[in-house]
Parts: sequence; structure tokens; C-alpha cells
Amino acid sequence: MELHRESRRTESNKYKGYPFLANGEKNDYPTMIELLVGGSATARACAGVIADFIYGKGFALEAMARADAKQRRERFRKDTLYINDRMETPNDLLKKVARSISYHKGAFLHVNYNQLYQKTSVQVLPLSLLPIRGKRIATITEGRY
Repeated sequence: MELHRESRRTESNKYKGYPFLANGEKNDYPTMIELLVGGSATARACAGVIADFIYGKGFALEAMARADAKQRRERFRKDTLYINDRMETPNDLLKKVARSISYHKGAFLHVNYNQLYQKTSVQVLPLSLLPIRGKRIATITEGRY
């Protein structure tokens, strides 16, 4: 018995002759996957195990900062590790990336730079809200993280 397989990518030229890589038949593949995983306790548990495996113990930076604060008998200040204006630490972003990879096999990171080409913040964007357009983004989501 053969199960129906949803095509993840669909080539289309219906937008004024420009090539457009859709993410599924109606560009709704990520939303459909989230609904299917959310509706199944087994799939949700599997995605959680995969995300936990990817996350591991997190970044050593935060663990070392916590250990130093404990050794000095001071309260750990998480605000020294914030990397964006949403008050997220590298471990917070890693959790979001791990969840996105476990559900969708990919993640989008938005890196903000200032005028001196220095990174000012990093944010994880939801994969389900971003359409895949063009060849550059398509190669990133094909598994080459």
C-alpha cells in the first residue's frame, strides 16, 4: 500500500513568468506539518525528542556564567547575555531553532547589522510565515544548515 506523499516544493511560473518555488501545493506545507504534529501526541513527542537532542546542554557560555555567579555567591544576571531586544539569550534562540528543525527540517535566522557591519541582534523567524522564493533561500532549506 502506497501512502500519499505531499510534494514539498512546487515549481511555478504563474507569477508574471518569474520562477517561484512554492513550499507545497498551495505554499502551506509548514502550516500543514504543524497541524499534523500538533494533532498527534506521538508525533509531538517525537518532535520534542529530536528538539531535545539538537539542543543538548545548550551553549557553554550561559552555563559558565551561571557557575561563576554561583561560585561568587551572587545572583545570576541573565540580562548580560541578551542578544536582541526581545530579551532572548543564545540558549533561547537555540531552543527555537531546534524546534523549527525538528518540525520543518530548517530554520530562518534574521541577523541585524549596524552601519559598521557589526551584528546587533539575531532573531528566529517562523518558517511557516515565510514563503520560499528564489534559489538562494531554497538551497538553505534543503538541509545545508
